[in-house]
Amino acid sequence: MEALMNPTATKTGLQESAPPVLAMRLKRAALALDVSERWLWARTQDQTVPCVRVGGTVLYDVDALRGWLASQGEKNRTSGFARRKVGLQ
Repeated sequence: MEALMNPTATKTGLQESAPPVLAMRLKRAALALDVSERWLWARTQDQTVPCVRVGGTVLYDVDALRGWLASQGEKNRTSGFARRKVGLQ
């Protein structure tokens, strides 16, 4: 997600800061999370992944996704999923 906030080049060749990315649409959010759009949409429909609806557009708040991702990592650590996945348990 950090790559989304890098400075962009202008016509003069000078670097200028891009506005901060506050929210992303489905395609960009799926890319940032490294998951398929189909998987993200399914998690959106079952309300597993946080999103905001603005009119007919579904947006994924960057900070909410970071928090959700961190909580998923914590759930996996406390459940022993990571250890079982690599065969350590």
